[in-house]
Amino acid sequence: MSHFTRPVIWLTLLLAVTARADQALLEEVLVTATRTGATDLQATPLAITAIAGETLEAANIGDLKGLMLLTPGISINQNNGWGQLYIRGIGTNNVAAGGDPSSTIYLDGVYLARSISVFTEFLDIAQLEVLRGPQGTLYGRNATGGTVNLRSNKATDEFSLQGVFNIDSENRRRETLVVNGPLADKVNGRLALQSDQRDGYVDNISPTAVDDELGNRDRQSVRLAFHIEASEQLSIDISGDYFERDENPPLYKPQGVNPEGGAATIAYSPHRDFYSVELPAHPTLPNGPQRKERNQGVAMNADWQLDDETLIRSVTGYRRYESSLNVDADQTPVDVLVSNFYVQQHQFSQELQLIINHDAYRLASGAFYFTETHDTQSHIELLAAATGAGLDQLASLNDITVETQALGLFADVSYSVTSRWQLLAGVRYSDEEKYYQGKASGLNNGGPHPPFDFDSKTDLPAGADSESWDNLSFKLGSSLQIDDSTLAYATLSSGFKSGGFGVFTATRDSYDEENITALELGLKAELDNGRTRLNTAVFYYDYSDLQIQEFVTVAAGEAPRANISNASDASVYGVELEMSTRISEQLSLDGSVAWLHTQYDNFALQRCDTCELEDVSGNALNSAPEWSAALAAQYRQPLAGRGELNYRLEWRWQDDVYYSAFNDQVMSQSDYSLVNANVGYQPASEQWSAQLYATNLLDEEYTNSGQDFSPTGVNLGINEPRIIGVKLLFRLE
Repeated sequence: MSHFTRPVIWLTLLLAVTARADQALLEEVLVTATRTGATDLQATPLAITAIAGETLEAANIGDLKGLMLLTPGISINQNNGWGQLYIRGIGTNNVAAGGDPSSTIYLDGVYLARSISVFTEFLDIAQLEVLRGPQGTLYGRNATGGTVNLRSNKATDEFSLQGVFNIDSENRRRETLVVNGPLADKVNGRLALQSDQRDGYVDNISPTAVDDELGNRDRQSVRLAFHIEASEQLSIDISGDYFERDENPPLYKPQGVNPEGGAATIAYSPHRDFYSVELPAHPTLPNGPQRKERNQGVAMNADWQLDDETLIRSVTGYRRYESSLNVDADQTPVDVLVSNFYVQQHQFSQELQLIINHDAYRLASGAFYFTETHDTQSHIELLAAATGAGLDQLASLNDITVETQALGLFADVSYSVTSRWQLLAGVRYSDEEKYYQGKASGLNNGGPHPPFDFDSKTDLPAGADSESWDNLSFKLGSSLQIDDSTLAYATLSSGFKSGGFGVFTATRDSYDEENITALELGLKAELDNGRTRLNTAVFYYDYSDLQIQEFVTVAAGEAPRANISNASDASVYGVELEMSTRISEQLSLDGSVAWLHTQYDNFALQRCDTCELEDVSGNALNSAPEWSAALAAQYRQPLAGRGELNYRLEWRWQDDVYYSAFNDQVMSQSDYSLVNANVGYQPASEQWSAQLYATNLLDEEYTNSGQDFSPTGVNLGINEPRIIGVKLLFRLE
């Protein structure tokens, strides 16, 4: 079946099924994306997917990686411990301290600056919203691809207690406990706890292995929330969260070939079983591959209702992150490259908003301040086997600090010309400065060297140590309520991604910001008297000054080093369609289809293995499948007063995707499908439920990331096999 016909056939089947709908109606979905309060999804002129916490729980989605099953146009990759979020093909492979992600993540209104947040566990989430397309006016810096809003459950004055226990075929044990209730007059509290542990699912067949099973999981999470009704006009929400992990880093499968498909320069025999690797012990990794992390923060949202129309909101956040990553970077049986990273980051943000909901207009305006300090220590060691590729044995030690200060002023307004026609406008001024300092050294031969031995550091090479950027982003548009059930809209908007420093590159020079201008046309409709919801968007992006990471040769005998520059422009355009329908009171369907075209414009890139310059103009951007489609079906079977059975089936398919600008087949994933399923029982009392579930039901062997570690060649990420589990839930109210 061709890449074109498959999603079209599925979409046709979806639309044909909706013709049989009876009197069951879809529930109204409220979103907070416009920052003017809750609005009806169908009346919001924006491409947005809203997912309730109950849906995340029913689908067994525990972090952002699972969103690909429920959201069109989104891809999530990994680079060792760092996450890479792509929305409509917009993302980045630069995860170092000097750079920033291309899409933003907000938790309870607080900006999460580091890409590691992509893999933080969901805990007690009320709703998740994915805003596709640049969000430059309301969300500011680094929202060129879009924004993910996470809203946790607020504390209420009704007592409740809920517990969830999971166990699965990979010996995963996850326990969650949530308690909520009043603490004092007009003061409510909520506490959520979670422990998540699992054995490894990848065999390490090396005879000297420290661990013979890798891919384990050991995570602990806590969330504490308070809601205070200080007066009739003032309400305050305070929340704190803590997350830690101590487990193996993500694993990669070495292919034994270079990106062009030839044998790797350093020869070895890769083990062909997808779920096995051969990682020998090494003095620099005394405990084997290891990833430790602590991610914590506090947030305060204070709402002061001046009158029926006017609200002043303060959003204050502080976050702190700490991690260590010790990894056999080449992932091969030979001793070539070992990496150790230690990262500390802390950030503070303050936003003041003036929100007006008038009969004639809605206004969200305010000021934003952000400061961040990001420290990274690294020990990257080329070992004895590297001499076989003509490289010197050496240890590279770096100690880098990047500080950021950012300011923003914004206003976004929708004005009602008539009761059905609105004009949309927004503007945001951003000003920011980055400063970096650090030391580095290269210790030739005599290895291995102990990790983080910085006694012989010297100053970094001369270069820019501070840079500043400013930007004016805008939005213009219009929406028309064609009838009571149909909204059409058109927007022209812009956004920017911060400039930065190539702190681990050959020259450590600065690079400029990225810029994007986007045109979007959308149509939102409710059909069959509210039984079917059909939303579509058509978009075109003019994307300029892309920040591209490449590898360059600095001197003979040295390994290629990373370099980041504003190397290319790009064209991006596509179509998305989302559909929800209630076939009956028992059966519901949700589906999506996305078509995406991306290409680099006038771009030449140096290959890591040969260091030859190659023209990649016209190639697709990373992690940007041309076609993707998803379908979820849920059926409720009443049992005549004895409760009900619930069945859920999920399917997602995506087209070929590439993990480098060269679009090499070796560094790619061909089209594949994922299927998840579950069946559950809930008694009439609704005080407990049980579920049997399966993820990756067809046991698909697939990857969502790739690395070129020439001279050892290409590595591809290993994802989880088929997993079958049982979930038990109890609640007391």
